[in-house]
Amino acid sequence: MLGGMEGMFRPTIGRKFAALFAALILLGLANQLIVRAALNQFSRRVAIVDASSSLRQLSLNAQVELLEFAGGVKTSTAGIDQQLGRFDATLNALETGVKVAGQKLPKLPDELQPEWESLRHQWRAYRDNVQLIEDRLKAGRNIRAQMLALDAEDQRLVSATQTFVADLTEHYRKFDRATIVWLYWLGMVDLILILASFLAIRAHIVHPLRRLSAASRAISAGNYGARSGYRSRDEIGQLAAAFDDMAEATERHVEQIENDIVTIRRTKSELRQSYREIEDLYNNAPCGYHSVDPNGVLVRINDTELAWLGYRREEVVGKLSFSDLLSSQNRDLFSEHFPLYLERGYVRDLEVELVRKDGTVLPILLSATALEDEAGRFVMSRASSYDMSRIRQTESVLKEQQALLRHFMESSPLSMLIVDTELRYLSVNEAFAEISGMPVEAHLGRTIRQVLPQLAPALESLYQRVLATGEPLRNIEVCGEVPFSGVHRCWLVSYFPILGSRGGVTAVGGVVLDITERKDAEECLRKSEAALAQAQRIARMGSWELDIGSGRQHWSDETYRIFGFEPGSVEPDNRIFFDLVVPEDRDAVAARRIAAIEGGPSYSTGYRVRLGNGEIRHIDTRAELFRTPDGAALRLVGTVADVTERVNTHRQLALMTQLYAILSQANQAIAHIRDIDALFTEICRIAVHDGTFVMAWAGRVEGERLVPFAHWGRDEGYLDQMNIVVTDPVLGSGPSGVAMREQRAVIYNDIATDPMMEHWREWALERGYRSSAVFPLAQGREIFGAFTLYAESPQVFSAEVLSLLQGLSWDLSFALDAFLESEMRRVAETGLKRLNEQLEWRVAERTRELEVANRELESFSYSVSHDLRAPLRSIDGFSQIVLKRYGGQLDEAGRGYLDRVRRASQRMGGLIDDLLQLARISSGELRRQDVDLSRIAGTVIEELRHNDPERRILCQVRQGLCAYGDPGLMRVVLDNLIGNAWKFTRHSSDPQIEIGEIEQAGEVVYFVRDNGAGFDGAYSNKLFQAFQRLHRESEFEGMGIGLATVQRVIQRHKGRVWAEGEPDRGATFYFTLPQRQEQRA
Repeated sequence: MLGGMEGMFRPTIGRKFAALFAALILLGLANQLIVRAALNQFSRRVAIVDASSSLRQLSLNAQVELLEFAGGVKTSTAGIDQQLGRFDATLNALETGVKVAGQKLPKLPDELQPEWESLRHQWRAYRDNVQLIEDRLKAGRNIRAQMLALDAEDQRLVSATQTFVADLTEHYRKFDRATIVWLYWLGMVDLILILASFLAIRAHIVHPLRRLSAASRAISAGNYGARSGYRSRDEIGQLAAAFDDMAEATERHVEQIENDIVTIRRTKSELRQSYREIEDLYNNAPCGYHSVDPNGVLVRINDTELAWLGYRREEVVGKLSFSDLLSSQNRDLFSEHFPLYLERGYVRDLEVELVRKDGTVLPILLSATALEDEAGRFVMSRASSYDMSRIRQTESVLKEQQALLRHFMESSPLSMLIVDTELRYLSVNEAFAEISGMPVEAHLGRTIRQVLPQLAPALESLYQRVLATGEPLRNIEVCGEVPFSGVHRCWLVSYFPILGSRGGVTAVGGVVLDITERKDAEECLRKSEAALAQAQRIARMGSWELDIGSGRQHWSDETYRIFGFEPGSVEPDNRIFFDLVVPEDRDAVAARRIAAIEGGPSYSTGYRVRLGNGEIRHIDTRAELFRTPDGAALRLVGTVADVTERVNTHRQLALMTQLYAILSQANQAIAHIRDIDALFTEICRIAVHDGTFVMAWAGRVEGERLVPFAHWGRDEGYLDQMNIVVTDPVLGSGPSGVAMREQRAVIYNDIATDPMMEHWREWALERGYRSSAVFPLAQGREIFGAFTLYAESPQVFSAEVLSLLQGLSWDLSFALDAFLESEMRRVAETGLKRLNEQLEWRVAERTRELEVANRELESFSYSVSHDLRAPLRSIDGFSQIVLKRYGGQLDEAGRGYLDRVRRASQRMGGLIDDLLQLARISSGELRRQDVDLSRIAGTVIEELRHNDPERRILCQVRQGLCAYGDPGLMRVVLDNLIGNAWKFTRHSSDPQIEIGEIEQAGEVVYFVRDNGAGFDGAYSNKLFQAFQRLHRESEFEGMGIGLATVQRVIQRHKGRVWAEGEPDRGATFYFTLPQRQEQRA
C-alpha cells in the first residue's frame, strides 16, 4: 500500500507538465480577473470625474434658464427647477454612490470631504439665491441686486466645483498610477513564471538527457568509469539510475575480464618458468636420471648421468639400450630383473656397474618406477642413479679412521671415554681404567654410578647437559676421592657430543686430565704472588720480566696499574712499553737496556711515561740481567716505581719559591712604574727571568682583536703569526679568546694534547711551549686585554700556582684601574680648564680636592692590593717552605702553630680580596645588556665540578633564563649563590641544586635552591650583612662577604634579593632584575 501511495505521489514528467500547465492557466485567469477589476475601477473613476465636471455645466444651465425667465423668454420656471433638480441629483449620486448613466459611482474618498462640504455649502447658497430671484420675479420686483449677488455666488460655486473636480481628478490619477505599477509587477511575475518554467524544463529534462547522452558516448569510447550522476524521482531520474547501474555492472565485468587476462598471462609465464626450473633441476641434479621404453632403449637421460658416462645425448637417446651401458657381469643381472621390474612396476637400491665411454667402470645405486597408461600397460620407466664410487671411498677412509681412533685411544696418556644416552660406557682407554682401578672390559655396558659412585653426582649432570644442549663442555674441574684408594684428587674434564646420522646426539665423548699436582703448585704460587702483589701495591712498585730471545714480557698487577692499564688487559711487549715512554726519553731508556744486555749485569734509570688519559708519570726502574751457562743473555728482571708524587713535590716547592719571588718583584714594579707599556714589559721580564716561564706577553683589545703590546722571552716570531679575533668562532677559540669572552683564567697544562690548542699547537711546540695560562685583565668595568704565560714543561699550572698568578692578574687589573683613574683625572682637568676659564679659582680648588681624594683612594688601593697582601703572601709562602723543608725537625705543636699561621694569612688574604671585590662592585659604570643566565650558571657549575671532581651533585638549570644587566656582575651573583649552594650541600646524602625562575605578581623572580644545611628564618635579616655568618667556620668555610656582594650587585641593578630556608632542609635565594623597558623608563 505504501508503495502504491509512493507511486501515486511520485513527481513523474507527466505530472510535472500537468502541474506546470495548471499553474499557467491559473495565472492567466488571475491576470484576467485583475485586469477586469482594474478596468471597472477605471470606468467608475471616469464616471465620477465626469459627474463632478457636469456640476459646473448644470449651474451655468440654471443661470441661463433664470436669465431667460427674467427676460420673458420663458414664462415658466420649470427649466430652472429642472436644472436645479439635476444638480441636486448629481450631488446626491456623488455623495451616496448611486448609478449615473448606467455606472455605479464609487463613494467619495474621506480626504475629499472638506472640499465636498464646501461645494455643497456654495450650492445651497447659490440655490437659495436662485429661489429668491425666482420669487422676486414672480412678484414683479427688481432683481438687479440679486442678479449681481447670484453672479458672485456663481463664481464661487464654479470655483468650488473646479477645486473639487481638480482634487478628485488628482486623487484618482494617483490611484491609476498605482494600478499601472501593480499591472507592471503582474507582468513581471508572469514573465518570471514563464522563465522559471523554461529553466525547470531545461534543468529537469534537457540537461539530464544531455548528461545521459555524454555518458553513453564516453562508455562507447572505452571510458567505462563514466556515469551520468543524475538522480531524481521522475522517469528521467529512474532512467539515469538504471543507466549508471548498467555502466557499473559493465565496468565490473570489463575489470574482471582484464584481471582474468592478466591472471592467465601470469599463469602461463609461471608455468613456463616452472617448466624451465624443472628441466634445469632434472638435468643438473646431483644424481642421474634416465627413462627406458618397454624394450629397454633409453628415451631420456639427464646431463648429470651423461657427464658420468662421457656420452653426448644424441649418442645415447633412441640408440642405446640400458643394458648396452652395463658391464658384462651386470648384463645378466639386468636381464633377470627387468621382466620382474615390468611386472612389479618398481625396483629399489639395485647396485650395478656402468661402463663409461672411455671403458672405465662406474658403480651406481639404481632405483626405478614404471609409468603406465590407463590400460595398465608399461609406457616408460623413471629411474634415478647415485654414484657409488665416492661412497666406497668414504667407507674405506672411515674404516682406516676407526682403526686410527682405536689406536689413539689405547696409546693416549689422557683418560678418554665414550658413554651412550643412558650413561653406560661404550669405550674407555687404559688411562681411564687406571682412575677407576678396573679393567677396560669391566667398564663396557656399566653405568657411571656403578663404576665411579663417589664422582657420579657431579659427572652425571655434566653428561646430561651435553645430551640436552648438544654443546661441548671444556675444561671443567672435578675433584673427589679415587674409588680404590680413597685419595682426594682433581681432574680437568672436557665432554663433547657425538652426533648420529640424523643429527641427534647419540653418545658423549670425554677427555680427562689429572691436575692434582698442578693444583697444589698453583696454590703455592698464588699465595706467593698475592703476597708479592700486596707488597708492590703498598710500595707503589711493580715488577717485570723480559725474555731476551722471544721479546715476550711479563708485568705484575702493580706494573699494569702504574702504566695506566687494568691488570691483564693487554699483552705487554716492547712496542706497548716504548709507546708509553715520552719521545724525549725513549732513546735513553733503550740505550741503557742495550748496554745492560751487551755488558753490564744490572742498571737503574728514570724516565717519563704518558698514560692513555694524557697523564705524565715519572718512573724509576732497576733491572738485573740473567745469562745462560754459556754467557748468552737470557732475561731481564726488574722493578718499576712511580715517583711522580715525589718529583712533583720537589718541582712544586721550587716553583712556589720562584713564584713568591716573582710576585714580590712584580708588586714593587706595580708600585713604582706609571706607564702601562713599561709596566707590562717589566712584568713579562720578571716572569721569564726569575721564574720557570719561557715566554710571557700582554695584549690589549683594539676593536675585536687582541693585539700584543709587551712581551719577554722565547718569542721567535710566535706573536707575529698570532691573529686573535675575540668574537670569531675560529680565531677566537684559543685560550686568549675564551679567557676574555668568559672573563676567567684559562689553563692548558699540556699543549701537545689539548684540542683547544689545535690551531696554535705546531707553532707553540716548535718553540718549546708545553703549557700555558691566560688571565683576563680588566680596567674599570671593561676588559682591557690578557696576560699570558708559557712554560716548557706540562702540568706546571697547579691549583696553588694558579691561585698566586690569579692574584698577580688582580694586582695588574688594580694597576690598570689606577692608570685609568689617573688618565680620567687628567682628561677631566683639561676639560674643566678649557670650559670654565672664568671660574679658574673654583676649578683649581676643586681640582686640588679631587687630587687629594684620588691620591688617598690610590694609596688605599695600593696599600690593600699590594702592601697588605704582599706580606701575607710572604708569611704564607715562607711558612709553607718551613713546613716542607724543616717540618721533620719540628714537634707536633710547632707544625700546628705554622699551620695556624698559614690559615690565618690565607684567611686574611681572602678577606682582603673579598673587600676589594665588594668595593669595586660598588663603583664603576654598569654595562647593561641581555644576559644568558642559563649559560653563566652552566659555566659556574662546570668549574665547580672541575675543582671538586669527587662531589656528585644533581644540578638542574632551566634553559632560556635571560635577564637585562651587567654580564660581569651577573657572573659574580651566580658565582656566590651557586658556590654557597655547592658548599652547604656538602653533608647532604642526596645533594641537589636547582636554578630557575618563577612569576610573582607579574614580575620575573630568579632563584637558586638547594637541599643543604639551610638556616633559621628568624636570622634571615643578617644573611646579607658583611661578615655575618649563621654557621661555624669549622662546619663551612667562608668570609661572610659573598651574600653582601650579591645584595650590592642586585641593588645597583634596582632589584631585590631575599632568602627562605629551614635548618637541615635547604635554602632558596630569590632575586629580581628590572626588565629592559623598565630600565629605559
